[in-house]
Amino acid sequence: MTHASRVDAVSLGLALGWVADLALGDPRRGHPVALFGTWAGWVEARTHRNSRAAGIATEALALAPVVALGVAAGRLTGPRPPSPPRHSPGQPWAARASGAKAGPSTTCSPPTT
Repeated sequence: MTHASRVDAVSLGLALGWVADLALGDPRRGHPVALFGTWAGWVEARTHRNSRAAGIATEALALAPVVALGVAAGRLTGPRPPSPPRHSPGQPWAARASGAKAGPSTTCSPPTT
Protein backbone atom coordinates (compact mmCIF):
# COMPACT_ATOMS: atom_id res chain seq x y z
CA MET A 1 0.00 0.00 0.00
CA THR A 2 1.54 3.31 -1.05
CA HIS A 3 1.47 6.43 1.09
CA ALA A 4 -1.17 7.99 -1.18
CA SER A 5 -3.44 4.96 -0.98
CA ARG A 6 -2.97 4.89 2.82
CA VAL A 7 -4.15 8.48 3.00
CA ASP A 8 -7.08 7.61 0.77
CA ALA A 9 -7.94 4.64 3.02
CA VAL A 10 -7.84 6.85 6.11
CA SER A 11 -10.00 9.47 4.40
CA LEU A 12 -12.46 6.82 3.30
CA GLY A 13 -12.61 5.33 6.80
CA LEU A 14 -13.24 8.73 8.37
CA ALA A 15 -15.95 9.54 5.84
CA LEU A 16 -17.67 6.19 6.34
CA GLY A 17 -17.52 6.59 10.11
CA TRP A 18 -19.06 10.04 9.88
CA VAL A 19 -21.88 8.78 7.64
CA ALA A 20 -22.50 5.80 9.95
CA ASP A 21 -22.65 8.15 12.94
CA LEU A 22 -25.18 10.35 11.15
CA ALA A 23 -27.29 7.34 10.14
CA LEU A 24 -27.09 5.29 13.34
CA GLY A 25 -26.35 7.82 16.07
CA ASP A 26 -25.07 6.79 19.47
CA PRO A 27 -26.01 3.37 20.80
CA ARG A 28 -28.51 3.36 23.68
CA ARG A 29 -26.44 0.82 25.58
CA GLY A 30 -22.77 -0.05 25.41
CA HIS A 31 -21.38 3.23 24.10
CA PRO A 32 -17.59 2.80 23.70
CA VAL A 33 -16.77 5.88 25.79
CA ALA A 34 -19.11 4.78 28.57
CA LEU A 35 -17.64 1.27 28.49
CA PHE A 36 -14.14 2.71 28.79
CA GLY A 37 -15.23 4.91 31.70
CA THR A 38 -16.74 1.92 33.49
CA TRP A 39 -13.55 -0.09 32.91
CA ALA A 40 -11.28 2.75 34.07
CA GLY A 41 -13.39 3.25 37.20
CA TRP A 42 -13.27 -0.48 37.97
CA VAL A 43 -9.47 -0.54 37.58
CA GLU A 44 -9.01 2.60 39.68
CA ALA A 45 -11.22 1.28 42.49
CA ARG A 46 -8.96 -1.76 42.77
CA THR A 47 -5.54 -0.24 42.21
CA HIS A 48 -5.70 3.31 43.63
CA ARG A 49 -3.04 4.02 46.22
CA ASN A 50 -1.31 7.21 47.25
CA SER A 51 1.83 6.51 45.26
CA ARG A 52 3.23 7.34 41.86
CA ALA A 53 3.89 3.66 41.06
CA ALA A 54 0.26 2.76 41.75
CA GLY A 55 -0.91 5.64 39.56
CA ILE A 56 1.30 4.49 36.70
CA ALA A 57 0.02 0.92 37.09
CA THR A 58 -3.59 2.17 37.13
CA GLU A 59 -3.10 4.15 33.92
CA ALA A 60 -1.30 1.28 32.20
CA LEU A 61 -4.05 -1.18 33.10
CA ALA A 62 -6.84 1.21 32.17
CA LEU A 63 -5.31 2.02 28.78
CA ALA A 64 -4.22 -1.54 27.90
CA PRO A 65 -7.47 -2.46 26.07
CA VAL A 66 -7.40 0.77 24.06
CA VAL A 67 -3.78 0.23 23.04
CA ALA A 68 -4.51 -3.41 22.15
CA LEU A 69 -7.42 -2.35 19.92
CA GLY A 70 -5.23 0.23 18.21
CA VAL A 71 -2.45 -2.28 17.58
CA ALA A 72 -4.94 -4.85 16.27
CA ALA A 73 -6.55 -2.31 13.95
CA GLY A 74 -3.12 -1.27 12.67
CA ARG A 75 -2.16 -4.85 11.94
CA LEU A 76 -5.44 -5.56 10.16
CA THR A 77 -4.79 -2.70 7.74
CA GLY A 78 -1.42 -4.12 6.68
CA PRO A 79 2.08 -2.70 6.62
CA ARG A 80 2.60 1.01 6.14
CA PRO A 81 5.61 2.94 4.92
CA PRO A 82 7.34 5.04 7.56
CA SER A 83 5.88 8.50 7.99
CA PRO A 84 7.98 11.39 6.76
CA PRO A 85 9.43 13.55 9.53
CA ARG A 86 7.16 16.39 10.56
CA HIS A 87 8.73 19.69 11.53
CA SER A 88 6.96 22.79 12.71
CA PRO A 89 8.12 26.21 11.52
CA GLY A 90 9.17 27.11 15.07
CA GLN A 91 11.54 24.20 15.60
CA PRO A 92 14.70 25.80 14.12
CA TRP A 93 14.12 28.95 16.18
CA ALA A 94 13.50 26.93 19.36
CA ALA A 95 16.68 24.94 18.75
CA ARG A 96 18.68 28.13 18.32
CA ALA A 97 17.11 29.73 21.39
CA SER A 98 17.96 26.69 23.49
CA GLY A 99 21.65 26.99 22.58
CA ALA A 100 21.74 23.99 20.27
CA LYS A 101 24.70 23.66 17.93
CA ALA A 102 24.47 25.91 14.92
CA GLY A 103 23.35 24.25 11.74
CA PRO A 104 21.84 25.18 8.41
CA SER A 105 18.40 25.81 9.90
CA THR A 106 19.54 28.40 12.47
CA THR A 107 19.50 31.27 9.98
CA CYS A 108 15.75 31.81 10.26
CA SER A 109 14.32 34.58 12.38
CA PRO A 110 12.05 33.95 15.37
CA PRO A 111 8.32 33.63 14.67
CA THR A 112 6.33 36.85 14.69
CA THR A 113 2.99 37.20 16.38
